[in-house]
Amino acid sequence: MKQRNDLGQFTPEIGIKSGQSPISTKYPEEIEKILRSLPNRSEKIRQWVIEGMRKEGLLGEE
Repeated sequence: MKQRNDLGQFTPEIGIKSGQSPISTKYPEEIEKILRSLPNRSEKIRQWVIEGMRKEGLLGEE
């Protein structure tokens, strides 16, 4: 179950601290259609970004 803050708003599960806005990106139409069709697109995009950063040596292995 998602947690709520004192104002009754849902609190983010991963990465966003109070007062920070999420990182948003735009994609070409073909890619956007695929992304929007994913059942859990936020989690999947997050996974792909982290994997790409590891592949490029920006993050260590888990």
